[in-house]
Amino acid sequence: MMTSKRALFVFQLFHVVFAETGQTSTKTAASAPTGVEPASVSAGVPVEIKLKGTVNAGDKADFFADCAGKIPGTVLTQGTDAVTVFTVRNAGKDLKLCYAAAGGEVQAVAGIGLTAVDPTPATKVESITPKTVTAGVPTKITLTGAVAGSKAIFIPKTNACKSAKPNVNLDDKGSGTFNVDGAQGQYKLCYQAPGGTDSAEQVGTQIISLMVFKATSTKPDVITGISPSIITVNVPTMLTLSGAAAGDKAIFVNAATGDCAKVTPEKDVGAGHAMFTIPSTGTYTLCYKVPGASDSVAQPAATLTVKAPGVTKEMINQWHSKNGELDCTALSQVAHCAVSSKGECDTTFMITSGSGYKCAWDENVWPPACVPKSLSDSTSICKTGSCGGAPSQCW
Repeated sequence: MMTSKRALFVFQLFHVVFAETGQTSTKTAASAPTGVEPASVSAGVPVEIKLKGTVNAGDKADFFADCAGKIPGTVLTQGTDAVTVFTVRNAGKDLKLCYAAAGGEVQAVAGIGLTAVDPTPATKVESITPKTVTAGVPTKITLTGAVAGSKAIFIPKTNACKSAKPNVNLDDKGSGTFNVDGAQGQYKLCYQAPGGTDSAEQVGTQIISLMVFKATSTKPDVITGISPSIITVNVPTMLTLSGAAAGDKAIFVNAATGDCAKVTPEKDVGAGHAMFTIPSTGTYTLCYKVPGASDSVAQPAATLTVKAPGVTKEMINQWHSKNGELDCTALSQVAHCAVSSKGECDTTFMITSGSGYKCAWDENVWPPACVPKSLSDSTSICKTGSCGGAPSQCW
């Protein structure tokens, strides 16, 4: 009798020890989950997953390609349709839910398959357009490099993407409509690859930043002058707008037939100047929009006359104000920079021809040219930082 009892005790002890290893058990789960949500997650990062059905206290589970020999270590949240935080270690399709009821054996729950995708890279998005928006105004933004099915969100620069949930769906062009309703300032981009659940800050090949301006309105006296005020039809011309500031946008409409309220300023004139080409003759009104505004307001001090080809006396009046002379050392940008749209040229002074920096205005040619006072003075011609900038830039 004692031998029989001892044998029974040894068997029970062996069974308990063997069950603790997760290899076998005579017990099975009274109930098991019937589904998971979401069906696709990012591998390698914590994610909340809802297990549909009832989970009992002490139950454990994890997702693997195969449950054989696996010991789940994630303790499940007790309850019906409860959410548990999992970290799926490896990417893969149709991963099995390896489930162990408290004290029971590990089993693959039938009918449940999870997809885990690779973590979202930090360099997926290369750039964004536009780079400025108005707080609270829905705006279409294109993310170069983004793909269909991905998601994104903009958050304040000081916040962390890990705590953000991308919620704007992007199309096959990487575009989505964003409504950034926060304080004015710089915002970073958090991106999520298709099928993922993570949120990765995008650094790209350059700093990706969205400037959010608080809502405001454009006044009719932002621009106090325009130069030149007379240009030739269909000729690209650099126009200087007095009063322009960073983030400002502009567009011209025919004064007789156009209406600023019906157009959207899109030309960036934040540098104080921009190249415009007007396709027809007439008098034009400058429609303007400052950062944070959603309007388009006419600027009476910036009327532009567009004429047919040919020179008029009025067109050269702008040079008369210089009294026929100019010290080129004061110029920080010349025609070569303006035409090439070089970023290092912060200010503009349009010169069509000329070289050297010890120079004077020759109004016998058109357009009036900045020419050297002495062609024999080689130190004055094509000197770095002068009108010519370098021999290769002489014109």
